[in-house]
Amino acid sequence: MKKAIILIAGALLALTTTAMAGVILDQEVTSEGPFGSSNTKRTLQIQGHQQKVLNAKNSVITDLDRGVMILIDPAKKTYTEMPFPPAHFSMNQAAGSFRVKFKKTGKHQTANGYPCDEYVGSGHTMMGDYTVTGCFSKQAPGAADYIAFDKALEAKLKGTPMETEGARPEGVPLLLNSRTKVDAQSMPGLPPEKAKAVASHPNMTSSTRTTSVKVAALPADTFSVPAGYSKTELPPMGGAMPPGHPPVGKSGALPKVPE
Repeated sequence: MKKAIILIAGALLALTTTAMAGVILDQEVTSEGPFGSSNTKRTLQIQGHQQKVLNAKNSVITDLDRGVMILIDPAKKTYTEMPFPPAHFSMNQAAGSFRVKFKKTGKHQTANGYPCDEYVGSGHTMMGDYTVTGCFSKQAPGAADYIAFDKALEAKLKGTPMETEGARPEGVPLLLNSRTKVDAQSMPGLPPEKAKAVASHPNMTSSTRTTSVKVAALPADTFSVPAGYSKTELPPMGGAMPPGHPPVGKSGALPKVPE
């Protein structure tokens, strides 16, 4: 179940873009913390009000018009469908466990050949205090489509614990660095050895770098469940899912949840 939570969050972390043309981002995500380290690659495909996030093992489709998120497991040929925004988030609204405040710093740099503007954000997740710094480009290919999707996403998340506060980042995410100060006490059921690891090394860092951005028309079936896949139910989830980068779609670097 925790792997499913990570996958959902990764997609939420990552959600953003729109329009007739598709936008494709290739990204490298590196994370390190008390539960180990990893270096993975993923691809974001966005077109209109739909997004698909793929990694080596799974994929997640988010359809804003239909209000659904679909988790696909190619190895098992199964898929799980859930409402988006997830209905159970409302139960955690009072805790504000997903809301992150962003502001534009006024700093600029160049990443992957494109100029970008820096934003910083902070908030609290089920794992602990969360901070993030990102650089977003309005000049990268497909930026207008990406921003349009993000605005549609923002409207969908309005009034939920995932709503962004402050200046919402605009543009294609080229760089994203996050840090979570893990609080073992906020994670019920954490095995003693993992709680000890958190106590000795509480900081969890994650870095997402966009290595390629391109525009291409994506086939309609890009955002459909492959034929022959069986539908399964998602197990009940307790507590809140860790958000990645709240303005979903904006390349999120997600902390890993211990398995």
